Amino acid sequence: MQRVQKLNVVLVLKKGKIYILSDVLRLSTLLQHYRDNIDLNIYCLNDLFDMRINLFGINFIPFPYKEWSGWWAKMNMFHPTFKELRPFLYVDLDTLVLDTYAAIIPQKKDQFVTLEDFYQKGKLASGLMWIADNAKVIKIWNTWIRNPSLWITKYRGGDQVFIQNVVAADMFFQTYTSLVGSFKPVPSTRPLKSKPEKKAIICLHGNPRIHEVVETYGWVQEVLKEVV
Repeated sequence: MQRVQKLNVVLVLKKGKIYILSDVLRLSTLLQHYRDNIDLNIYCLNDLFDMRINLFGINFIPFPYKEWSGWWAKMNMFHPTFKELRPFLYVDLDTLVLDTYAAIIPQKKDQFVTLEDFYQKGKLASGLMWIADNAKVIKIWNTWIRNPSLWITKYRGGDQVFIQNVVAADMFFQTYTSLVGSFKPVPSTRPLKSKPEKKAIICLHGNPRIHEVVETYGWVQEVLKEVV
């Protein structure tokens, strides 16, 4: 009998033109469906609600800093107030869960683990991150909060570029698991035309966005029909 693992998952929803509440509900449903041998708690940092509430089994928590726009809203997850949730798995809303994913949880829970950029070897990507309570995570926050407006202006490539310039990941998910893949596995080619085999987590990382994929890709619609 396999040991049940406890897992906190953190999502981030920033009001805007791309993501809405249904994106959170879809991803949460997929995570719950494939949580085999996982005692799962899902949290969503957001600017939809002004207080902590539990909705559809998701713990919605207001952003400490609502003014950070776009992808920069993700920096809220490094806030010391969320130390109580660490270690946790951050999952971008542009993510498909296709199978059981317990094996992606790092064995060393105290590490800072991220995606490796699918096209640039050695570069950090932030669509999937394991946020431990360690010195690197603390350094990311302490550096960021000194001057957020400066970093937003300086690092046009977004949060992942800022993070990589502050610390190096202890490990990339792709180093120890083949379960994580890209919706666009090869640059300058069309996205996946069919459901990939032996993948549990598929990251969209850019266009097409999740709502476009859900609306136009038949194999994705079939996957969702079985779960959502």
